[in-house]
Amino acid sequence: MGFADLILRATDAKNESPQIDEHDHFIVDEYQDFNQAEEDLIDAVTRGSRGVLIVGDDDQVLYDKLKAGKAELVRNLYADKSIANAMLPFCSRCSFHIVSAAEHFITRRGDRERIAKVFLPLQPAKGASPVQIIASATSAGAVAYIESFIKTYSKEIDDRKAKLERGEEGDAFLLILSPSRAMKFFGDDAEWLRSIVARFRSPDTHYSEDYFRILNYYTAAVSPADNFVLRKVLHHQEVDQVEVGKLVQMGIEESIPLSELNESPIAEALQKAEDVRSILDAGMAADEAVEKLKAIVRVDDPGSLASELRERPIGVAAGSGTSSEEDAELDARDTGRTSAVELLTIVGAKGLSADHVIVVGFDDVNMGYVTPSAFYVAMTRARISLHLICSLASGGSRAPSAFLADLPDEHLRYTKAKKTEPRLTPLADRKDFLGYLARTEAARRSDRRTFQAR
Repeated sequence: MGFADLILRATDAKNESPQIDEHDHFIVDEYQDFNQAEEDLIDAVTRGSRGVLIVGDDDQVLYDKLKAGKAELVRNLYADKSIANAMLPFCSRCSFHIVSAAEHFITRRGDRERIAKVFLPLQPAKGASPVQIIASATSAGAVAYIESFIKTYSKEIDDRKAKLERGEEGDAFLLILSPSRAMKFFGDDAEWLRSIVARFRSPDTHYSEDYFRILNYYTAAVSPADNFVLRKVLHHQEVDQVEVGKLVQMGIEESIPLSELNESPIAEALQKAEDVRSILDAGMAADEAVEKLKAIVRVDDPGSLASELRERPIGVAAGSGTSSEEDAELDARDTGRTSAVELLTIVGAKGLSADHVIVVGFDDVNMGYVTPSAFYVAMTRARISLHLICSLASGGSRAPSAFLADLPDEHLRYTKAKKTEPRLTPLADRKDFLGYLARTEAARRSDRRTFQAR
């Protein structure tokens, strides 16, 4: 069963047999992302309990479309006069300028029904750094700046790495956040950025979605009777969920595994799984294997997948090829450790924090896929400094993100970065920043027209 199935089954089990729940105190976190089915489970489990503590921030709803998360659930609780409500010191881990910019943004961009909050700190501490708004004519300039930043803080990063390995720290020193995992908007420079981050990767760091997607196909070939993993493969095959539901029902009625159903989606999924298994069992070089895998299954980032397969191979030659592949997936997810420098998606950074945060793709194209709540989450991951980089021509971008209009100038510092001069050069103000980007874009268009004329 998938996670959604377990929610429904657990709710039914508790309602049918109340005695199975022996606990009477509960803590529920990230409540803003709960949907109605999860709310029903909480209601069933906590019914008659002595104490329930529920924590949530309606400004941080990230899964409203993915799993029907409902901000109304936490808002309704907060408005309930029979419940003891409290406002925790909000965002107090972030420095003054980051907090102030984030508050201004979410107040303007957030839902009008949002719970009003008091953001701390209220006064700037000595040496507090404004939010850096960085213009770059190319993605290479952005990556060069990130590399320069890492070199500047190399000692602090090494110290954090050592503390993370000893278990004395839990947070990264630097989070680099992207609107998308593949970072196609950076072109070849995406691999440059990944190679920089890879230097700090801990041995147990989690693997990419590409890696686990391939692992699922391989596991389905090895253990076709595993209904759970085959359902994952059907998801990777983009089989409609209504159709999957019908297949599950057929399997239940006939008391057979999904793999034994004589249905075309099942046959196609199992054939793809066998194709993946054949490639991985052949013992070929990782780069060659990825090239072959790309032809039959989705691979978002071939370079990273090849690197991961070299680090942790999948296949008979690697000593795998049994049903323990699924256990390996769970182990890798559960034991993953944070590195001193991490490259993640904006949504993937939920629940994390770091001394410094750099957001790439802060432009009119790539941030178009990011919700205001997700951008707010990205901003509030940073404790000391926050950097938002707009690189022109990244995926067709021509200007900064429209989110910039909702950030207050008094908490921002405008700069530019070049590949040849990775250290930041100050710009006078927002007008100067926008002017620099406009001139750069105009020059780019002029060069393109000249090239086409030739």
